[in-house]
Parts: sequence; C-alpha cells; structure tokens
Amino acid sequence: MNMSLKKKVTDFIVAFLVVYTGLVFLMYYFQRPMLYMPPHPPADEIAAVLMGYAPVTVKTEDGLTVTGFFRPPADKQKPIILFFHGNASHPAWMAPFFSGMSGQGYGIFLVEYRGYNNNEGIPTEQGLYKDAEAYLISDPLAKDHKANPLIVFGHSLGSGVAVELASRHPERFSAMVLQVPFDSIVHVVSNKYPFVPFPSLLVKDQYNSDQKIGKVTIPKLFLLAGQDTVVGHDTGKRLYDLAPGPKILVEMPDAGHNDIYAHGTAQKVFDFVEEVLVEKK
Repeated sequence: MNMSLKKKVTDFIVAFLVVYTGLVFLMYYFQRPMLYMPPHPPADEIAAVLMGYAPVTVKTEDGLTVTGFFRPPADKQKPIILFFHGNASHPAWMAPFFSGMSGQGYGIFLVEYRGYNNNEGIPTEQGLYKDAEAYLISDPLAKDHKANPLIVFGHSLGSGVAVELASRHPERFSAMVLQVPFDSIVHVVSNKYPFVPFPSLLVKDQYNSDQKIGKVTIPKLFLLAGQDTVVGHDTGKRLYDLAPGPKILVEMPDAGHNDIYAHGTAQKVFDFVEEVLVEKK
C-alpha cells in the first residue's frame, strides 16, 4: 500500500471513529429526552375528555406533587384499573379506551408521571417508580375503595412501571394487564440500535422487567402486536415466556405498537378481568 492510499484509509478510519463516537455520545446524552416525550394537548381537550374523572394529587417519597385522574367504581364489588400509560401518551387520550369498562361500573385511575401534564419534576425510572407508589397509597386506593379488586395495567413504557409495582406489592393486585410490553430497555436498545456499544452500561433507565416478573404470580394478560417496530414483538414475548402462570398471551399479527387499540384490546381486557373476578368468587 502506497503512502497516499494508506493516508486516505487512515483519514477515513479516523473520520468514521469521530462520527461514530459523536453519535453514541449524543444518544447517551439525550437518552432521557428520547425515552420520555411528554405531549402537551390543549387544556380544553383534556377537560372535555376527562369528564367524570376527578384530579387526584399525591405527594411522592422524594417530595414532588403529581396529579392523576380517577373515576370511582360503581360499587364495592367492581374492579379498579390502575393504568400506567406509555412514553408519549396522556391520560386524556386513554380515557376513551376505558369508556366501555367505566360504563360497566369499573373504576379507572389514569395516573400521570412527574414531568408530564405540568406535574413537577423530571421523568426517570426511579422517579416513575416513586410516582406509582404514591398513587397506590393515595386515598382512592388505600382508603375509599380499598376493598375493590385492583387491576394493574401497563402500556409500553408503563409496563415497566406496572411490573415494578406489582413485584413490590403482589398481594395488593388481583390481576395484571401488559399491552405491548418489553422485557428490558437494554434489549430494546440492542434491537433498535445495534451499533450502540455496551448498552447495559450506557442505558440509564433500564426497566428490567425480566428480572422482576418472576415475583408476579397473579393472573396476567399479555397483549402483543406482531408489527411492533417500537419495542419489538420479541421483547414482549420474552417477558411472557419468563412470567410464571397463570398467564394468557394474545398476539395480534397485524397490529402495530401504536394502533393496537384498534384491534379490540379493550374488549379483551374486559373479558380477562371478568374471568379473573369470577374465578376469585
């Protein structure tokens, strides 16, 4: 190899390494803004959709004030759905999904995270876990409706919060629903960004549900999308395989991560909860 060609190859390698290192650094630096993207729907839209829901403000372990939205159950026998939404979602957008269940007398608790919907703080994995704990011991669940069956429901990012909460308090819940869940953010990053080195070391908020699901022995419903390009169908399937029974897997081959709601999942959730309640009688 002559000196001119050798220099060109060397310059190319150096340039590639500079660009590659810069890209990885930017992804590392901005990983939380990529993971948490709070939407900002108009206030009048929120108020219109959340009619029938009352705001519930709680204080977290680390001193933040966060507010979710609660619609009480019709009586002491009806279940309450404790719902944790996904990354770029909002309680107001989820209320229509639960309209059929609330019409059947279910209580619906649409919690909201720190840094979302004008709540204080900045979203982090440990922060969202603290938010979840605060809602669990709030008056609607710990006092007013403590006798009602409680169903924990996590969608996408919220599945990591739901699994964490249920693994800490398995006795508090009657069942769990996980919609387009993942086993670990580390595996999601590995699948989507295979060029990122050592993701287990670089990912700050890992939501390692695969290490916790074994503690959750209540009935579980897994709703997976065959065309999931956000977290990947395989990450949810791995979590299902790791989960102890009783468990039910429902796969929708034509559904995507963000349109799975259009594939009748609300009815599937309702049927599952009704079956769990019958079995507990």
